[in-house]
Amino acid sequence: MHHSIRRLLAAAGAAALAGAGLVAGAAPASAATALPTDLLRQLVVEPESNSPAYDRDRFEHWVDANGDGCNTRREVLKQESTVPFRQGSSSCSLTGSWVSYYDGATTTNIADFEIDHAVALAQAWRSGARNWNDDQRRAFANDLDFAGTLVAVSSASNQAKADKDFAQWRPPAGQQAACRFAIEQVQIKYRWSLSVDQAERDALATFLPSCGSSPVEVPAKAGAPAPGGNQGGGGGGGSTNLGSQLSPGQSMSGGQWLMAPNGRYGLAFQPDGNLVAYGPDYRPLWHAGTYGNPGARFTLQGDGNAVIYARDGRVLWHTYTWGYPGSTLRAQSDGNVVVYRSGGAPAWYSGWDTGQRAQGGSRGVNLLGR
Repeated sequence: MHHSIRRLLAAAGAAALAGAGLVAGAAPASAATALPTDLLRQLVVEPESNSPAYDRDRFEHWVDANGDGCNTRREVLKQESTVPFRQGSSSCSLTGSWVSYYDGATTTNIADFEIDHAVALAQAWRSGARNWNDDQRRAFANDLDFAGTLVAVSSASNQAKADKDFAQWRPPAGQQAACRFAIEQVQIKYRWSLSVDQAERDALATFLPSCGSSPVEVPAKAGAPAPGGNQGGGGGGGSTNLGSQLSPGQSMSGGQWLMAPNGRYGLAFQPDGNLVAYGPDYRPLWHAGTYGNPGARFTLQGDGNAVIYARDGRVLWHTYTWGYPGSTLRAQSDGNVVVYRSGGAPAWYSGWDTGQRAQGGSRGVNLLGR
Protein backbone atom coordinates (compact mmCIF):
# COMPACT_ATOMS: atom_id res chain seq x y z
CA MET A 1 0.00 0.00 0.00
CA HIS A 2 2.75 2.45 0.88
CA HIS A 3 4.26 1.93 -2.57
CA SER A 4 1.00 3.00 -4.26
CA ILE A 5 0.82 6.05 -1.98
CA ARG A 6 4.29 7.13 -3.11
CA ARG A 7 3.27 6.65 -6.74
CA LEU A 8 0.24 8.89 -6.23
CA LEU A 9 2.44 11.50 -4.60
CA ALA A 10 4.89 11.27 -7.47
CA ALA A 11 2.00 11.87 -9.86
CA ALA A 12 0.92 14.84 -7.79
CA GLY A 13 4.46 16.19 -8.02
CA ALA A 14 4.31 15.84 -11.80
CA ALA A 15 1.02 17.76 -11.79
CA ALA A 16 2.66 20.52 -9.77
CA LEU A 17 5.39 20.75 -12.38
CA ALA A 18 2.71 21.04 -15.03
CA GLY A 19 1.53 24.20 -13.36
CA ALA A 20 5.06 25.57 -13.72
CA GLY A 21 5.31 25.03 -17.46
CA LEU A 22 5.46 21.26 -17.94
CA VAL A 23 3.70 20.24 -21.11
CA ALA A 24 2.30 17.01 -22.48
CA GLY A 25 5.15 14.74 -23.45
CA ALA A 26 7.83 16.88 -21.81
CA ALA A 27 8.59 14.57 -18.90
CA PRO A 28 9.40 10.94 -19.66
CA ALA A 29 7.97 9.95 -16.27
CA SER A 30 4.45 10.94 -17.34
CA ALA A 31 4.67 10.38 -21.10
CA ALA A 32 6.65 7.20 -21.66
CA THR A 33 6.59 3.61 -20.52
CA ALA A 34 8.75 0.66 -21.46
CA LEU A 35 9.32 -2.93 -20.51
CA PRO A 36 11.89 -3.29 -17.75
CA THR A 37 13.98 -5.49 -20.03
CA ASP A 38 14.03 -2.73 -22.66
CA LEU A 39 15.29 -0.23 -20.09
CA LEU A 40 17.93 -2.75 -19.00
CA ARG A 41 19.20 -2.99 -22.58
CA GLN A 42 19.85 0.76 -22.54
CA LEU A 43 22.22 0.55 -19.58
CA VAL A 44 25.95 0.57 -20.23
CA VAL A 45 27.62 -2.68 -19.17
CA GLU A 46 31.07 -2.14 -17.70
CA PRO A 47 33.07 -3.34 -14.68
CA GLU A 48 32.62 -1.46 -11.43
CA SER A 49 35.48 0.78 -10.36
CA ASN A 50 36.44 2.08 -6.93
CA SER A 51 39.19 4.38 -8.20
CA PRO A 52 39.23 6.90 -6.66
CA ALA A 53 38.09 5.22 -3.46
CA TYR A 54 34.48 5.69 -2.37
CA ASP A 55 33.92 8.57 0.03
CA ARG A 56 30.45 8.74 1.59
CA ASP A 57 31.00 12.38 2.52
CA ARG A 58 30.87 13.26 -1.19
CA PHE A 59 27.10 12.53 -1.10
CA GLU A 60 25.66 15.28 1.10
CA HIS A 61 22.45 14.15 2.84
CA TRP A 62 19.98 14.63 4.34
CA VAL A 63 19.09 18.13 3.11
CA ASP A 64 15.98 20.25 3.53
CA ALA A 65 15.58 21.17 -0.13
CA ASN A 66 12.31 23.08 0.18
CA GLY A 67 13.10 24.77 3.50
CA ASP A 68 10.00 23.47 5.29
CA GLY A 69 11.93 22.15 8.28
CA CYS A 70 11.73 18.51 7.16
CA ASN A 71 14.86 16.97 5.68
CA THR A 72 14.87 14.29 2.99
CA ARG A 73 14.62 11.44 5.51
CA ARG A 74 11.48 12.93 7.04
CA GLU A 75 10.00 13.68 3.60
CA VAL A 76 10.32 9.99 2.65
CA LEU A 77 8.70 8.95 5.93
CA LYS A 78 5.82 11.34 5.24
CA GLN A 79 5.38 9.90 1.76
CA GLU A 80 5.53 6.27 2.84
CA SER A 81 3.28 6.28 5.90
CA THR A 82 0.46 3.81 5.31
CA VAL A 83 -1.90 5.97 7.37
CA PRO A 84 -2.27 9.75 7.32
CA PHE A 85 0.82 11.00 9.14
CA ARG A 86 0.75 13.65 11.84
CA GLN A 87 3.48 16.25 12.01
CA GLY A 88 4.53 17.92 15.24
CA SER A 89 5.29 21.59 15.62
CA SER A 90 9.05 21.24 16.06
CA SER A 91 11.88 19.49 14.22
CA CYS A 92 9.44 17.81 11.84
CA SER A 93 8.42 15.21 14.42
CA LEU A 94 6.14 12.59 12.86
CA THR A 95 3.70 9.91 13.86
CA GLY A 96 2.44 7.32 11.40
CA SER A 97 2.78 3.67 10.39
CA TRP A 98 5.31 2.12 8.04
CA VAL A 99 5.92 -1.16 6.25
CA SER A 100 9.36 -2.28 5.06
CA TYR A 101 8.75 -3.87 1.67
CA TYR A 102 12.16 -5.58 1.83
CA ASP A 103 11.17 -7.92 4.66
CA GLY A 104 7.56 -7.09 5.61
CA ALA A 105 8.47 -5.56 9.00
CA THR A 106 6.05 -2.93 10.33
CA THR A 107 6.43 -0.13 12.86
CA THR A 108 4.87 3.02 14.24
CA ASN A 109 8.23 4.19 15.60
CA ILE A 110 10.31 6.03 13.02
CA ALA A 111 13.48 5.20 14.95
CA ASP A 112 13.02 1.55 13.88
CA PHE A 113 13.35 2.34 10.17
CA GLU A 114 16.12 3.68 8.01
CA ILE A 115 15.93 5.40 4.63
CA ASP A 116 17.72 3.25 2.12
CA HIS A 117 19.16 4.38 -1.20
CA ALA A 118 17.80 1.52 -3.30
CA VAL A 119 20.92 1.85 -5.44
CA ALA A 120 23.37 2.28 -2.57
CA LEU A 121 25.67 5.30 -2.55
CA ALA A 122 28.77 3.09 -2.73
CA GLN A 123 27.17 1.07 -5.55
CA ALA A 124 26.39 4.31 -7.41
CA TRP A 125 29.98 5.49 -6.89
CA ARG A 126 31.40 2.32 -8.44
CA SER A 127 28.85 2.52 -11.28
CA GLY A 128 29.66 6.07 -12.39
CA ALA A 129 28.93 8.58 -9.61
CA ARG A 130 32.67 8.87 -8.91
CA ASN A 131 32.76 10.95 -12.13
CA TRP A 132 30.01 13.36 -11.02
CA ASN A 133 30.40 16.68 -9.29
CA ASP A 134 29.28 17.15 -5.70
CA ASP A 135 26.04 18.88 -6.72
CA GLN A 136 25.06 15.86 -8.79
CA ARG A 137 25.92 13.50 -5.94
CA ARG A 138 23.85 15.59 -3.52
CA ALA A 139 20.91 15.48 -5.94
CA PHE A 140 21.17 11.69 -6.19
CA ALA A 141 21.45 11.23 -2.43
CA ASN A 142 18.28 13.30 -1.87
CA ASP A 143 16.27 12.33 -4.97
CA LEU A 144 12.58 12.67 -4.14
CA ASP A 145 11.51 13.04 -7.78
CA PHE A 146 11.47 9.32 -8.54
CA ALA A 147 9.61 7.29 -5.94
CA GLY A 148 11.89 4.24 -6.04
CA THR A 149 15.19 5.96 -5.28
CA LEU A 150 14.65 6.27 -1.51
CA VAL A 151 12.68 3.78 0.57
CA ALA A 152 11.83 3.46 4.27
CA VAL A 153 12.87 -0.03 5.39
CA SER A 154 13.72 -1.90 8.56
CA SER A 155 17.20 -1.37 9.92
CA ALA A 156 17.88 -5.12 9.74
CA SER A 157 17.05 -5.39 6.03
CA ASN A 158 18.96 -2.22 5.21
CA GLN A 159 22.05 -3.54 6.92
CA ALA A 160 21.70 -6.91 5.18
CA LYS A 161 21.48 -5.23 1.78
CA ALA A 162 24.34 -2.77 2.45
CA ASP A 163 25.86 -1.76 -0.92
CA LYS A 164 24.99 -4.95 -2.81
CA ASP A 165 23.46 -4.97 -6.29
CA PHE A 166 20.77 -7.34 -7.61
CA ALA A 167 23.29 -10.07 -8.41
CA GLN A 168 24.32 -10.09 -4.76
CA TRP A 169 21.09 -9.47 -2.83
CA ARG A 170 17.34 -9.33 -3.20
CA PRO A 171 14.56 -8.66 -0.67
CA PRO A 172 13.64 -11.74 1.38
CA ALA A 173 9.91 -10.88 1.45
CA GLY A 174 9.15 -12.86 -1.71
CA GLN A 175 8.61 -12.56 -5.46
CA GLN A 176 6.62 -9.32 -5.44
CA ALA A 177 9.25 -7.54 -3.37
CA ALA A 178 12.07 -8.94 -5.49
CA CYS A 179 10.32 -7.78 -8.68
CA ARG A 180 9.84 -4.28 -7.31
CA PHE A 181 13.49 -4.15 -6.27
CA ALA A 182 14.74 -5.44 -9.65
CA ILE A 183 12.58 -3.05 -11.68
CA GLU A 184 13.50 -0.03 -9.57
CA GLN A 185 17.20 -0.90 -9.80
CA VAL A 186 16.90 -0.63 -13.59
CA GLN A 187 14.79 2.54 -13.45
CA ILE A 188 17.20 4.29 -11.07
CA LYS A 189 20.28 3.33 -13.06
CA TYR A 190 18.55 4.48 -16.25
CA ARG A 191 17.50 7.79 -14.64
CA TRP A 192 21.01 8.50 -13.36
CA SER A 193 22.93 6.96 -16.30
CA LEU A 194 24.69 4.49 -14.03
CA SER A 195 26.28 1.36 -15.42
CA VAL A 196 25.73 -2.31 -14.56
CA ASP A 197 28.46 -4.89 -14.40
CA GLN A 198 28.08 -8.14 -16.32
CA ALA A 199 26.96 -10.22 -13.34
CA GLU A 200 24.31 -7.65 -12.39
CA ARG A 201 23.09 -7.35 -15.95
CA ASP A 202 22.83 -11.14 -16.33
CA ALA A 203 20.98 -11.53 -13.00
CA LEU A 204 18.44 -8.86 -13.96
CA ALA A 205 17.99 -10.19 -17.49
CA THR A 206 17.31 -13.67 -16.14
CA PHE A 207 14.94 -12.55 -13.37
CA LEU A 208 12.88 -9.73 -14.91
CA PRO A 209 10.80 -11.93 -17.28
CA SER A 210 9.35 -13.64 -14.18
CA CYS A 211 7.83 -10.29 -13.16
CA GLY A 212 5.31 -10.21 -16.00
CA SER A 213 5.08 -8.21 -19.20
CA SER A 214 3.57 -4.94 -18.02
CA PRO A 215 5.39 -1.74 -19.06
CA VAL A 216 6.78 0.51 -16.34
CA GLU A 217 7.51 4.21 -16.02
CA VAL A 218 10.51 5.57 -17.91
CA PRO A 219 11.91 8.00 -15.33
CA ALA A 220 12.95 11.50 -16.32
CA LYS A 221 16.67 11.70 -16.96
CA ALA A 222 18.72 13.31 -14.21
CA GLY A 223 21.60 15.65 -14.98
CA ALA A 224 24.45 13.18 -14.66
CA PRO A 225 27.17 12.24 -17.19
CA ALA A 226 26.92 8.91 -18.95
CA PRO A 227 29.22 6.01 -18.08
CA GLY A 228 32.47 6.00 -20.01
CA GLY A 229 32.20 9.70 -20.87
CA ASN A 230 30.82 8.88 -24.33
CA GLN A 231 31.08 11.99 -26.47
CA GLY A 232 30.37 10.34 -29.81
CA GLY A 233 27.71 11.64 -32.17
CA GLY A 234 24.51 9.98 -33.28
CA GLY A 235 24.91 6.55 -31.79
CA GLY A 236 22.31 3.85 -32.08
CA GLY A 237 20.12 4.63 -29.08
CA GLY A 238 20.68 4.03 -25.41
CA SER A 239 21.18 6.62 -22.70
CA THR A 240 24.16 8.67 -23.79
CA ASN A 241 25.59 12.07 -23.03
CA LEU A 242 26.79 13.54 -26.34
CA GLY A 243 28.67 16.44 -24.77
CA SER A 244 27.40 20.00 -25.08
CA GLN A 245 26.94 20.40 -28.84
CA LEU A 246 26.00 18.72 -32.12
CA SER A 247 28.17 19.21 -35.18
CA PRO A 248 26.94 18.93 -38.78
CA GLY A 249 25.77 15.40 -39.55
CA GLN A 250 25.40 14.34 -35.91
CA SER A 251 22.12 12.96 -34.57
CA MET A 252 20.33 12.16 -31.32
CA SER A 253 17.97 9.26 -30.74
CA GLY A 254 15.66 8.46 -27.83
CA GLY A 255 17.41 8.61 -24.46
CA GLN A 256 20.35 10.75 -25.60
CA TRP A 257 21.05 14.30 -24.50
CA LEU A 258 23.38 17.27 -24.56
CA MET A 259 24.59 18.66 -21.22
CA ALA A 260 25.55 22.31 -20.78
CA PRO A 261 29.14 22.84 -19.58
CA ASN A 262 27.97 23.85 -16.08
CA GLY A 263 25.96 20.62 -15.69
CA ARG A 264 22.79 22.52 -14.71
CA TYR A 265 21.01 22.59 -18.06
CA GLY A 266 20.48 19.96 -20.73
CA LEU A 267 18.74 19.18 -24.00
CA ALA A 268 17.13 15.73 -23.96
CA PHE A 269 15.79 13.80 -26.93
CA GLN A 270 13.23 11.65 -25.18
CA PRO A 271 12.14 8.11 -26.07
CA ASP A 272 8.71 9.55 -27.00
CA GLY A 273 10.30 11.67 -29.76
CA ASN A 274 10.09 15.03 -28.00
CA LEU A 275 13.08 17.39 -27.81
CA VAL A 276 13.08 19.12 -24.41
CA ALA A 277 15.39 21.69 -22.81
CA TYR A 278 15.57 21.14 -19.05
CA GLY A 279 16.73 23.47 -16.31
CA PRO A 280 17.76 22.81 -12.71
CA ASP A 281 15.56 20.30 -10.86
CA TYR A 282 14.54 18.88 -14.28
CA ARG A 283 12.28 21.86 -14.96
CA PRO A 284 11.30 22.01 -18.66
CA LEU A 285 12.18 25.33 -20.30
CA TRP A 286 11.24 24.60 -23.90
CA HIS A 287 10.08 21.69 -26.04
CA ALA A 288 9.46 20.92 -29.70
CA GLY A 289 5.98 19.45 -29.21
CA THR A 290 6.83 16.20 -31.00
CA TYR A 291 5.91 13.72 -28.26
CA GLY A 292 4.07 10.57 -29.30
CA ASN A 293 6.69 9.61 -31.89
CA PRO A 294 8.85 6.80 -30.50
CA GLY A 295 11.69 5.92 -32.84
CA ALA A 296 12.11 9.52 -34.04
CA ARG A 297 15.55 11.00 -34.63
CA PHE A 298 16.93 14.53 -34.22
CA THR A 299 19.63 15.52 -36.72
CA LEU A 300 21.72 18.63 -37.33
CA GLN A 301 22.03 18.46 -41.09
CA GLY A 302 25.02 19.51 -43.11
CA ASP A 303 23.03 22.48 -44.44
CA GLY A 304 22.60 23.89 -40.91
CA ASN A 305 18.98 22.87 -40.37
CA ALA A 306 18.15 20.94 -37.18
CA VAL A 307 15.35 18.48 -37.96
CA ILE A 308 13.29 15.93 -36.04
CA TYR A 309 12.40 13.02 -38.33
CA ALA A 310 9.72 10.45 -37.53
CA ARG A 311 10.56 6.77 -37.79
CA ASP A 312 9.01 6.72 -41.28
CA GLY A 313 11.08 9.71 -42.47
CA ARG A 314 8.45 12.44 -42.08
CA VAL A 315 9.67 15.84 -40.90
CA LEU A 316 8.07 16.56 -37.52
CA TRP A 317 9.85 19.81 -36.64
CA HIS A 318 12.83 21.89 -37.72
CA THR A 319 14.62 25.15 -36.96
CA TYR A 320 14.25 26.69 -40.46
CA THR A 321 18.00 27.30 -40.59
CA TRP A 322 18.96 25.56 -43.84
CA GLY A 323 21.51 27.21 -46.09
CA TYR A 324 24.22 27.64 -43.47
CA PRO A 325 26.64 24.71 -43.73
CA GLY A 326 29.03 24.32 -40.84
CA SER A 327 26.47 25.37 -38.21
CA THR A 328 26.58 23.86 -34.72
CA LEU A 329 23.86 23.40 -32.09
CA ARG A 330 24.88 24.04 -28.48
CA ALA A 331 23.37 23.60 -25.02
CA GLN A 332 24.61 26.64 -23.10
CA SER A 333 25.18 27.24 -19.39
CA ASP A 334 22.56 30.04 -19.38
CA GLY A 335 19.79 27.56 -20.28
CA ASN A 336 19.59 28.54 -23.94
CA VAL A 337 19.91 26.11 -26.86
CA VAL A 338 21.34 27.85 -29.92
CA VAL A 339 22.09 27.02 -33.56
CA TYR A 340 25.22 29.00 -34.46
CA ARG A 341 26.29 29.66 -38.03
CA SER A 342 29.89 28.82 -38.92
CA GLY A 343 30.89 32.47 -38.49
CA GLY A 344 29.57 32.53 -34.92
CA ALA A 345 26.29 34.40 -35.42
CA PRO A 346 23.17 32.78 -33.89
CA ALA A 347 20.52 31.54 -36.32
CA TRP A 348 17.96 30.04 -33.92
CA TYR A 349 17.51 29.80 -30.16
CA SER A 350 15.06 28.16 -27.78
CA GLY A 351 14.98 30.93 -25.16
CA TRP A 352 16.87 31.63 -21.95
CA ASP A 353 15.98 30.39 -18.49
CA THR A 354 14.21 33.46 -17.10
CA GLY A 355 11.63 31.92 -14.78
CA GLN A 356 9.27 29.08 -13.98
CA ARG A 357 7.80 28.79 -17.46
CA ALA A 358 8.60 27.29 -20.83
CA GLN A 359 10.55 29.56 -23.15
CA GLY A 360 9.93 30.30 -26.80
CA GLY A 361 7.08 27.88 -27.59
CA SER A 362 7.46 24.85 -29.84
CA ARG A 363 9.31 26.73 -32.60
CA GLY A 364 11.76 28.75 -30.57
CA VAL A 365 13.01 31.93 -32.21
CA ASN A 366 14.31 32.00 -35.79
CA LEU A 367 16.72 34.88 -36.35
CA LEU A 368 16.89 34.46 -40.14
CA GLY A 369 13.40 35.72 -40.98
CA ARG A 370 12.17 32.48 -42.52
